[in-house]
Amino acid sequence: MSITMTEGREATTGRTEAGTRDRHRLPFVPLLVLAALLAGLRILRLDPALTELARGDNDDILRFLSVRDWRAGQGWFDMVQPRMVPPEGLDLHWSRLVDAGIAGVARLVGLEGAIFAWPALLLAVLVIWTGLAGRRLFDARAGLIAVLMVWLWPALAGLYFAPARLDHHNVQVLLASGMTGMLIWPGRAVLTGAVAGALGAASLAVGLEQLPAVALAGLVLTGAVLVGATGARARLCAFALILPVAGAALFAAQVPPAGWAAMHCDELAPPILSVMAAAVPVALAAACAPARWPLALRAALVAGLAAGAIALLWPLLGPCAEGPYGSLPDPARRVIAERITEARPALALLAEGSHDELTVVLPALTTVLLATATVVRRAIRGTAGRAEAWRVSVLLAFGWLGLVASLSQVRLIVMAAPVVPWLAGYAVAALLAPGPDGRRGARASLAAVAAMAATLFAPVLAPPLHAAVTGTDRAAPGGIGASTCRSRESLAPLAALPRGTIFAPANLSAPILLLTDHAVLTGPYHRSPAAMADGVLPFDAGEDGFRAALDRLAPDYLVLCRRDPDRPGDSFADGLAAGASTPDLVPVPDMPEALVVLRVE
Repeated sequence: MSITMTEGREATTGRTEAGTRDRHRLPFVPLLVLAALLAGLRILRLDPALTELARGDNDDILRFLSVRDWRAGQGWFDMVQPRMVPPEGLDLHWSRLVDAGIAGVARLVGLEGAIFAWPALLLAVLVIWTGLAGRRLFDARAGLIAVLMVWLWPALAGLYFAPARLDHHNVQVLLASGMTGMLIWPGRAVLTGAVAGALGAASLAVGLEQLPAVALAGLVLTGAVLVGATGARARLCAFALILPVAGAALFAAQVPPAGWAAMHCDELAPPILSVMAAAVPVALAAACAPARWPLALRAALVAGLAAGAIALLWPLLGPCAEGPYGSLPDPARRVIAERITEARPALALLAEGSHDELTVVLPALTTVLLATATVVRRAIRGTAGRAEAWRVSVLLAFGWLGLVASLSQVRLIVMAAPVVPWLAGYAVAALLAPGPDGRRGARASLAAVAAMAATLFAPVLAPPLHAAVTGTDRAAPGGIGASTCRSRESLAPLAALPRGTIFAPANLSAPILLLTDHAVLTGPYHRSPAAMADGVLPFDAGEDGFRAALDRLAPDYLVLCRRDPDRPGDSFADGLAAGASTPDLVPVPDMPEALVVLRVE
């Protein structure tokens, strides 16, 4: 494989002869354009937009409602959903910047058209960037394989960039991919460092899921400075200086001045901004430490300054040490840990045979393992230059970060999502490349086939292999897609009822908001721990627990899914769903078979 790597200043024009031949053989540009066009064609869907959105993710629905309310006159800084947990409403603490992007697309295709157009546009951008960066960092073959991985790995085209995905994760993946690529981009250290800092700040402004990845970016650049990599000082200084400046600007753009002093731990706020600012003197110290000093002394200096900064800022950071859920009461924490699939550990889900997690986590794991083995093998054989080893090692650092983090919560695999395609492209292309004599032996061909099976085709192969080994064939337990209750056909008839407040399980609340004018009293969002707990615990409880919640919330209607796999089977709500009647809960006639709708007298 001709992975072009240059030492020193990483010249932007240097290419090996083999790499040039490789790019001439591959119709790189037509294939990349075709992949981008296929992403754009996702705008064309058979199902109506609201139908697909209603049966999708709660966050996508709330994002759509946020954009719709803003276009209808809600203030830029007002991120409260007034019909969820009235009369105060629920503060979503989300970034209006994402809303602005969706609204911009909606000006061209309409708001419902943006439901498909927005994720399709982001996927097209990701495809083009992944392919171009893969070719620039490695070669054309690696770039095209990376694009193929974007399409085949369900975490990207099938999950974060799927049709109707309006939540912020796809934006975060795209921004993090740009940041990571700029860390290892050949040449122009100041420019690439500044761009990486700006993209990292934008990612944090959208949501804090990528906070460990942004911190790792700073550590990677600091390590490059300590080992004396050429251009690393300029790149680190540019990154460290732009990160807090861009972060402060984006913070001011989406938070009203009255909220600037709020010490939130679940969004870009003073605690995170203070860490960004404290990173500047640490980075400058690493960059300015004389190269003649021993490495251990320079590393100790940087570590000491970092520790001192953390100690100085601990009054701000201490309350956030347990993460965004640290201040939640035990019932809400239990709901998150036990009932929200994406917040559960990856190993627990894999042990249960959850096919969704198998097709997301296992391809990432096999890709990272294969890329690790490939770069080590090439380094031992002397076929990998120092620059190649450096670039792949940086990508592997982010890949392993996401995999290790997914052991805590499976959704943190998002931190590995930006680099998995490039790692797959690098590893598979290395095994597909002919040997020095221009031929590929039988063993190399077999290894290439195995590599493609372990990375590109793992999403297809993993579930049947797991079922064959374990004798199980179970999908993820529960889940919002497990019933027809969230369909537009089931919920739309509720809109004909007199407007009121609805008490329903948390996973029904968002589609009810989307398809009706009713208000809801529950929701799966930690900014309202009571609404989160009320959306789960009463429906698992006996009659006393259920009626206590009913009396406290005083709803107009009670809405249940007739067959809900999330309920335990012996709760009071299960009895109501099976047809049990009480004098104060009167069935509403002419409702869909999937739902039980009761008027609270």
